[in-house]
Parts: sequence; structure tokens; C-alpha cells
Amino acid sequence: MSQVEFTLTGWKAVAAVIVVAVLAVFSLFMRNTTLDSQGKEVIRKWVASDYARQALAKWEGTDYSKDPDLAQQSADEILSGLNVAVTSIKAKGGKQEPIVRVEILVDGKPPADGKGVRYYQMKFSPITGWTMGRQVSAFSYYAKIF
Repeated sequence: MSQVEFTLTGWKAVAAVIVVAVLAVFSLFMRNTTLDSQGKEVIRKWVASDYARQALAKWEGTDYSKDPDLAQQSADEILSGLNVAVTSIKAKGGKQEPIVRVEILVDGKPPADGKGVRYYQMKFSPITGWTMGRQVSAFSYYAKIF
């Protein structure tokens, strides 16, 4: 095997060191962030309440006096909306304002609305703890560097 040698001097050496340093820092910040159990619980409650809200809106204004079975049917549907399982939580970005990727199942199946994966922006404060920000796009999650 032949050996290849090269030397960098002057501004080329400085540029090479800067490029290596930038790549090292970039890879450090691209790592996934882990959420503590309190942050994960906030996500679970948020997603479950979102499905309960959808189920409640569907039955709003229904007259249950005509059909008692309808009341049981609506109660079952609303409670099944609360049977939301979060199967995966991944976060990117800093510890204070990560963007979170959440995979969910409703009653052990993918959600009927087709949104089995959702992305949320969260915030952490030492005073208030974890709070949900807003729902964001998948692009925001994958583009989150810092």
C-alpha cells in the first residue's frame, strides 16, 4: 500500500480546523433530547384530551331523552377516545424548547383521523414545569438544530 501525505499550512490549516470544529459542534447539537417523566406525562394528557374534545364535539346538542341507548353509545365513544396510547416520544432541540415527535394509537389501532404521528413544540420553565406550545410540522422537527 502506498501512503499519501499532505500538509496544510497558513490559512488552509486554519480553515480546516474551523470546519472540523463546526462539524463537531453541529453533531453535538443534532443529538436527540430526552424528556423527563413529567414532560412525557404532559404529552400523554394533551393527546388524550385532544381526542376527548373531538368526541365531545361530535355528540354536542344530542337529545338523549328519546333514546337511552344513545347516551350509553356516546359515553362509550367518549371514553374510548381517552384510551390513547403514546407508543413513542422523541425530542430534538434544546432542553428548554424541544420539538417533540409523538406516535399514538387509539384503542390499540392507528387513529381514525390518520394522524398517528404528531409534532409539538414544548417549553420548560423551572416555575411552571413543562407546557405544551403548539402543533408544528414534521419539517420543523427535522430542521430543529438548536
